[in-house]
Amino acid sequence: MAQILGVKELMKKFDQLKAAGKEKVMRAAVRSAANAVAKEARQRIPVGSIAHRTYRKNLVSPGFAKRSIRVLTYVDKRNGRVGALVGVRAQAYYALNFVELERGKSKVKGKPWLRPAYEATAEKQISEFNRAFLRVINKVSGS
Repeated sequence: MAQILGVKELMKKFDQLKAAGKEKVMRAAVRSAANAVAKEARQRIPVGSIAHRTYRKNLVSPGFAKRSIRVLTYVDKRNGRVGALVGVRAQAYYALNFVELERGKSKVKGKPWLRPAYEATAEKQISEFNRAFLRVINKVSGS
């Protein structure tokens, strides 16, 4: 498992930051970890072979859902937690229809892609979080 070296010194720098600096560091680190999941998800998502229309009636080429994968970070103001969402844009919502794509139905076999991407990148998420945390905290603290 990946570990952060020099945790005491790092946490000392982190504690000296103002609230805005702490939020910046955490959001950057969480985004970096989530980007690892998004990259893996882009490789795993099923891609059709014909153009189709979105719910807004826009004609899109095959691979639209793959190109629509995004990472959003957020800060929960109630408890101060920083998190990230990995998903697709609204027009490609069909790619996240978990009943049919991820789990399948009684007569349709599932083709999971998002959950396996998350599970496959567990170690990479930790190492990316650590790397980004170190880089951004040193940048913000001026070291």
